[in-house]
Amino acid sequence: MLPYSPRVSFISFSDKKWDFRYTFKDNIKINEEEPTLYELTPNGKYISHECILKN
Repeated sequence: MLPYSPRVSFISFSDKKWDFRYTFKDNIKINEEEPTLYELTPNGKYISHECILKN
């Protein structure tokens, strides 16, 4: 499980190698249908990975 990382405009869970984010809908509810996973590279760049939810 990734540790919680407080951010201003989204909820993030990060271990400084991976960053899993949820944005807010209407600035109130969490947008659970479109999470984003970023891989943090040693040179400081982010690689975005598409998250596909399955029922």
